[in-house]
Amino acid sequence: MQDTQRGGSVRRFVFETAAVLSGILIAFGLDAGWGVFRERAELRESLSLLRDEFAAARVQMDTVLAVNESAMNAMTELLEMPPDDFADLSPEEAARLWIPLQRSESFDPGESAISAVVSSNIFERMDSRELRRLVSGWTGQVADLREEQEEAYRVEARIRDLLAAEGLWGGRLGNTRPLQELYAEWVDRK
Repeated sequence: MQDTQRGGSVRRFVFETAAVLSGILIAFGLDAGWGVFRERAELRESLSLLRDEFAAARVQMDTVLAVNESAMNAMTELLEMPPDDFADLSPEEAARLWIPLQRSESFDPGESAISAVVSSNIFERMDSRELRRLVSGWTGQVADLREEQEEAYRVEARIRDLLAAEGLWGGRLGNTRPLQELYAEWVDRK
C-alpha cells in the first residue's frame, strides 16, 4: 500500500511540476509576445512620426520652391528686358518684378523624428532596407541643401550690392519717388 501511495505521490509530483513548468513557459511566451507587440507598436508610432515630419517638409518645400521660383522668374525677366522697355515700366509692373526679389525662403525641415529613429534601435527593426537607406540619407541631403542655400544667399547678397551701387536697391526703394523714375535714372546712366 505504501508503494501505491508512493506511486501516487510521484505522479502527483510529476503532474504538479509539469503544471508549474507549463505556467512558466506560458508566462515567458506571453512576455515575449507582449514584447513583440510593444516593439511593433513603437515601430508604427515612429513611422507615423516620420510620415508627419516628411509631410510637413513637403509643404515647406513647396512653399520655398514657389517663392524662389517667383523671384527667379522676375530676375530672369528683368535681366532679359531691353533697356528701353525697362525705362518704360509702369510702377505696378516694376513692383510686380521687384517685390519677389525682396523675399526669399529657405528650407529648414524639422528633423526630430528622424534623429530619434536613427539613434534608436527602432531603425534596425525597420523591415525595408530601402527605407532605412533613405531615412539615414535624409540628414545628409538636408545638410547639402543648406550649403547650397548659403551659396545662393551669398550670390543674392552680391546681386543686391550691385543693384544698390546702381541706386536700385536698399533705402531708395522705400522713398516716395516712383519706381519708374528710379529705373529710368538707372537706364540713363547706362
